[in-house]
Amino acid sequence: GLCRVMDTLGMGKSYVFGHGAYDPTTEPFEGNLLTYNQEIFYEHRRLQLDNPDLVLGSVTFKWVQEAMKSSRILLQEGYLRNIQAPVEIITASEERVVDNAQLEFVQVNIPLCRTQEIPNTRHQLLSEFPEVQQRIVPAVDHMVDAHFAAPYMDPNLETSLSCALPEYVGSFANTTLSPIKG
Repeated sequence: GLCRVMDTLGMGKSYVFGHGAYDPTTEPFEGNLLTYNQEIFYEHRRLQLDNPDLVLGSVTFKWVQEAMKSSRILLQEGYLRNIQAPVEIITASEERVVDNAQLEFVQVNIPLCRTQEIPNTRHQLLSEFPEVQQRIVPAVDHMVDAHFAAPYMDPNLETSLSCALPEYVGSFANTTLSPIKG
């Protein structure tokens, strides 16, 4: 298709027609599609302005080409049924960035898949208020506890992997983005 042609012509990194680079300074909080949490919205903006190389724009021809390739693989007969790892899909009730229409198909076809929708949330669930974050971490903990053995605890480390996620989310909720020391 068109995306493959554009990639072959060396234009895979170009934005698809009608789209372009993202300028975080132009996006107001009001009406944003990402979060209800104004504090974190502006913290993300500060991080984007401080790190412009990490700012994502719209989709590129190569991104669309790869997304379509992945979709074809996932839709192959029996592909999802062969996934034996537990899958927890947590979605936002007011998602407007991606189309979650196929989630029912995914849930029905992956044997150990659970979905949950969190009310009054937008696309970036971990950027919502602490009450939302506090619902996500226990869901992940429950899945890990139900399907995996206890994590390996290196005696030289103060924390295990299972303890790291809540600490990270807590740090993120306070807009302190520092690595977890362990």
